[in-house]
Amino acid sequence: MVRVLAVGAVREQLESLDDSAMCLGYTILQGLPVPVTDYHATMTVQARGAAASRLQWRSRFEPEGISAADAAAQIDALYGMMIGWIREALGDA
Repeated sequence: MVRVLAVGAVREQLESLDDSAMCLGYTILQGLPVPVTDYHATMTVQARGAAASRLQWRSRFEPEGISAADAAAQIDALYGMMIGWIREALGDA
């Protein structure tokens, strides 16, 4: 399955989905606003009691034209922004 997001025309492909483990894996095919290639990520939700959870978001990628540290910092900033959107959508902002 390929999903196209309106924000910056990002195209991502679902690679794996495990409902029981609350985990998914995906690849960004184009439109990632960070100069990296070969981007693959996994997101796993872990229950933390009846009303809380923890999101673990991991990725691997190849920096393109910037250092690995700079690429990681930019990816971390994107994750922070998107986690903020998730919190807001869940009413946890």
